[in-house]
Formats: sequence, C-alpha cells, structure tokens
Amino acid sequence: MARVPRGSWVARRRALDRLRRGSAHSAASRNHPQGCTWTGVQERVRGRWAARIRVPGTHTRLWIGRFEQALEAALAYDTALFCFHGPHRLPSPRRFNFPAAPRPKIREDVRATLTRADIKRIAESHARFLANFYVGTLPAVSPAAASPPPPPPAVAAADGAAAVANEATATTDGSNGNNCMG
Repeated sequence: MARVPRGSWVARRRALDRLRRGSAHSAASRNHPQGCTWTGVQERVRGRWAARIRVPGTHTRLWIGRFEQALEAALAYDTALFCFHGPHRLPSPRRFNFPAAPRPKIREDVRATLTRADIKRIAESHARFLANFYVGTLPAVSPAAASPPPPPPAVAAADGAAAVANEATATTDGSNGNNCMG
C-alpha cells in the first residue's frame, strides 16, 4: 500500500474509520483477549491458552507452549522472562505478571548458558508446578456432606469407635485430606 501524506483526505478518512471501529480493533485488545490482561498470554481455540516471549537481542519469539489455564501460561511467561534476564535486570518495558511468585532455582552461570529448548522446558514444568498452588476458593460443602459417616458396626471396642470417629471428622473438616497450608 502506498504511503499517503498526513494532511490528505485519505489519511483523515482512515483515522475516522479507526475511531469509528473503536477499541475492539485496537492493539491492546488484540494483544490481551477479553478477560486476560497478563503479558505474554494469548487465548487459543477451545478455551486453551498459549504463552510466548520475545527472545532478547532478536526479533523472534519463543513459543513456550499451550496450557489449560491462563494462569499457567502467565507463570510460564514469567519463568521464561526470568531465565532470559534474571531476577533484577529486566529491560524497562518488561515486567513479571506475578512479581512475588517463586522463581526456579538456577545458578547465574548456568542460567546464562541455557538454550531456547531448555528455557521452554523449564518454563513449562515450573508453571505447571506453581499453578497447583494458585488455587481458588474451595467449593461450598453442603451440611449433609459435612456430617461424619456413622461408625462401622464391626468395631466392638469403645477405643476403636472413638478412633474411627476422629478419623472421619479429621477428613471432613474442609481440608479434603490435604496437609497443605493455604
């Protein structure tokens, strides 16, 4: 397409068309799909999410991978950003999606020699690992499900019945049997 002088009627017409179309066609909405404002994350077909990052010093992008959740993709982007730049030397336009999230434990001399395939593998595995800890609230439990089951009739001793009742209340206290903090 030929370049149009700034003051011509064609340039004004294009500017009016851009205004008329609104923010649905702006660069911000193309880079951040509706409901996702994390850097490096794009929505794919069938509800999956992809993570990509620009490789420093080149004009290419590194495809990190496809994920089931946008959170996983954002964590993978953060891990790849850490692998490329380190914890404190980010270029000015770059920033972490989750600044307080733990980073992989990689020594500085090893981090400097990582290949793109290594960074992709580390980012995918670290993001999937961290996504397990960023869990939303647990679903509400109905009162019928929260009551402990009756003790089994085979237990004859009083000590055994008390032990079974203690185990039943320990697993139905909302922790779902997990010993995780959080």
